[in-house]
Amino acid sequence: MSQPSQPDLRPKMSAEELHDFLVREFPQAEPEWLRVEQVSERYVRLRALIGESDLRPGGTVSTGTLSAVADTAMYLLTLATIGPEPRALASGMSVHFLRRCDKADLIVEAKLLKLGARLAVGEILIFSFGIEEVAAIATVTYSLPPHREGEPEPAHPA
Repeated sequence: MSQPSQPDLRPKMSAEELHDFLVREFPQAEPEWLRVEQVSERYVRLRALIGESDLRPGGTVSTGTLSAVADTAMYLLTLATIGPEPRALASGMSVHFLRRCDKADLIVEAKLLKLGARLAVGEILIFSFGIEEVAAIATVTYSLPPHREGEPEPAHPA
């Protein structure tokens, strides 16, 4: 018996292409707060530049900011894997906040756990810059859009 073919999970977008995509598709956002540092197969590493608006009273990075960073990391990981598809969207997220993050850049590592025809599932680890222990961990599921008549075939598995 032959083995089923494995999807090609090599990156379809580079760090620069992901940045350009964000600037083009989300003109209302401030793309400079987020830097894509590394893109490889099943992996994206980001740096989120934390400012005063990201903090709660007491100087702690807010859970809203941490959740947004996890969501954005999974979105970029999905795009890096399947190509520039703005219709991909989050369908589920679970975040565990493990330790306080003081005002420092966040280092975000996103790893693709599974890519199917309709869903992409990833694990997101968030660190405060300079601290080795994980500050937050998230599992995020993204829904992949169906193929539309007249469009090129999707890069993700059918």
